[in-house]
Amino acid sequence: MALLAKQIWRFHTNPNSLIARCFKAKYFPNSTVLKATAGCNPNFAWRSIHSALWIVNKDSCWRIGNGNSVNIWDDHWLPYQPNFKVFSNKGSTPRPVLVRDLIDNDSTSWKTNMLEDKFIPLDKYQIEQLPLINLNHHDELMWLFELDGQYSVKSGYKALQLWKVQTSTNPSSSGSDTAIWRTIWGLHSIPRHKNLLCRILNNSLPVRSDLSNRGINCSILCPRCTKSETITHVFMTCPLVTRTWFSS
Repeated sequence: MALLAKQIWRFHTNPNSLIARCFKAKYFPNSTVLKATAGCNPNFAWRSIHSALWIVNKDSCWRIGNGNSVNIWDDHWLPYQPNFKVFSNKGSTPRPVLVRDLIDNDSTSWKTNMLEDKFIPLDKYQIEQLPLINLNHHDELMWLFELDGQYSVKSGYKALQLWKVQTSTNPSSSGSDTAIWRTIWGLHSIPRHKNLLCRILNNSLPVRSDLSNRGINCSILCPRCTKSETITHVFMTCPLVTRTWFSS
């Protein structure tokens, strides 16, 4: 499966190759390979390759250049979100579709007024953290299990094994632990507190140690002390946190 996903990556990175053009002409003439469907009565080769498409889509994220290739609502482009997508509701009113609509080309910055109008505060904050360095560059798809952002069969296999372990140990997979999630969402608290608790239990907060493991170039040290920043450290063992708990 990891080897088949490599072929998907090749189609994406080299769409002008002969084999990529042949498959595109027959199976996805009006879209990219990342959004291709299996089609009607596909041959064995395309059916096999398409079955691995989810691997590439699951843990890859767009690095924004000019924003012409990235759909705001459907694509993965926020690296600090658990699913790399915006949380904001698309709604039925006319909204911008591509990331380029959110960029002010004259000042090479995000359109703050539009972000405030279209997105919840969490999404707005995450978008504003994305650097806009050169709007002349195309958007680039990054595979987060490699430091250079390029998919490899080795990292794809490791990702499959990791997802398998996570699925088998997912707290929501057992009936006894389902009560935990129901208890959290039944708390008399504001939604963002409940969301934070769920993200802590799912180990999906963007702490520095996890970001580094995903290929993000950052220090793993806590900015408040000199120890590795993990979820446990952030909420329990950091000296500043300990003093905060004690004073409360």
